[in-house]
Amino acid sequence: MKTKQHYVRGVKAKKPQSNAPIFAVTNISVRLDSFLETAKKYVNADGFVNLEIKENDKNEHYVVYSDYFHKDQIAKIDAEEAAKNPATTFNDSEFFPPESIK
Repeated sequence: MKTKQHYVRGVKAKKPQSNAPIFAVTNISVRLDSFLETAKKYVNADGFVNLEIKENDKNEHYVVYSDYFHKDQIAKIDAEEAAKNPATTFNDSEFFPPESIK
């Protein structure tokens, strides 16, 4: 079963510009107020918020919260969100995931 990806609100990842050095893998922009608003829910037992930068089939980058170390916490967040908004979907004017991963 495929797990639900939790997109990181307020963080955008893009391919570097063509004139960037070879070691520049991705550019990341963070809108701090939006990120901090939701990131608090994803802090693990060690005090870290783990993020993953992924690439879709169109070579576009996007950022999700990693569930590798805290699957139970992610499941709890999913359950809380489903209980609050059973019929709504994620719609944020600041972040739209690439079309090929919806």
